[in-house]
Amino acid sequence: PNDTRFINKKCNGGKANTAICNFDNGECEELNKFYPDCDLEGLSAIEGSDRVILGDGICDSVIYMSEECGYEYGDCGELVQNIP
Repeated sequence: PNDTRFINKKCNGGKANTAICNFDNGECEELNKFYPDCDLEGLSAIEGSDRVILGDGICDSVIYMSEECGYEYGDCGELVQNIP
């Protein structure tokens, strides 16, 4: 497709990061390797997941903010550490 999310060198959330889209055309390979228990298929159905970029240093939302997803692949880690 002509969707630029597939060629932007970033790990995009949503339907781009599912098996049918080859996990964002391979751009999410590291995330999937380190966090195999992250339910990418299920999370891709949540509204707003397609606007999340994983591992870019910006905590975009709570959709991928779980231990299984590496707290948005490290983006939300500092926020989680500051919760008492």
